[in-house]
Amino acid sequence: MTPSCNIQVQHAFSGEEIVSIVVPATYSVYDLKLRVLEETTQIPAEYQTLLREGDVVPLRDTATLHDEGLDQPSVVLFTSREPKMPDLELWEACQGCRCDFREPDYSSCTDLSEKMCRCRRAPGRGPRLSRVKYLLRYLSDDVKFLQSVFERLVLAGGEEAYTLVAEHLAQDPRINVNAVGCSCSVPIFPSLLEVALDLQHVDMVRMLIDSGRLEVDYTLMCRRLKNQTTDHSEEVWSAAGQFEDSRGDRQSIVESIAANLQTRERTISKFIRQQGWQSEPFCKLYLDTYQMSIEHVFGDAINQISQYANPSEFPALGETLLRGGHGGRRKGAQKEVRRR
Repeated sequence: MTPSCNIQVQHAFSGEEIVSIVVPATYSVYDLKLRVLEETTQIPAEYQTLLREGDVVPLRDTATLHDEGLDQPSVVLFTSREPKMPDLELWEACQGCRCDFREPDYSSCTDLSEKMCRCRRAPGRGPRLSRVKYLLRYLSDDVKFLQSVFERLVLAGGEEAYTLVAEHLAQDPRINVNAVGCSCSVPIFPSLLEVALDLQHVDMVRMLIDSGRLEVDYTLMCRRLKNQTTDHSEEVWSAAGQFEDSRGDRQSIVESIAANLQTRERTISKFIRQQGWQSEPFCKLYLDTYQMSIEHVFGDAINQISQYANPSEFPALGETLLRGGHGGRRKGAQKEVRRR
């Protein structure tokens, strides 16, 4: 039978009882802090100090309760301390290292790809949400720093512990879940959602969607489409002709362009459908808005395509762009669209 310890924990200064508990004598002092007192006091184990009544030397975290002579019914005194460097401690807990702590001001370029570290995190050493919440109490006004912590969590991905902390931060009104990168990126202003998907951090993508705070930027979608397809309307015609749809109507042309034109939005849209999320509010809005932006930006081209597409030819539209006959007429229509 495993020996046990009957311990009463009291506040060191007030003498008020915190908890009376029986635990295995093989528990370490740190186990007592983490498994029992952290939840009871809402003070993370790292910031607790325990002393045996009558002693002035703190109990050693690595020692067992038996080693500390707590086999008999004992009174243990509890005190807590504030973090010495809450910003550094939060950074290290969430990232796993100190790289780029208090990163420089990227006033001229905010490339999200620069906000990642190559250090390997130790398995099973992710941040505890209770500790993160405690540290956040001491960083109430440092919005820019908190935003950096959040972005790096999303971009690094990792075990469930990292996702849980990111999920908590995503509900903080100080955090911008719609943060974007630089205008010098291709395409311009990549979002956290897009870059997280590029990095295959599916749990972080799901977390961002579940936050309920993501917004769909119709204006940015239109701007990207205009930038990407300037003087390349053949791409639009080719994308329109790849859709296996015999309807050949305007909506099917729009759907075809959305499904085949190589854009960041297409990648997100395809992923949403693969995951079966298309009926969820944000996902449905995203898909609908992307098609609206295509119809807005390529309206003239879609009108031209509609004139030459018919139910029998539409699936092969992209293959006949450079041929004679109807194909030649379509290429002439493309040139007309570009002149406009």
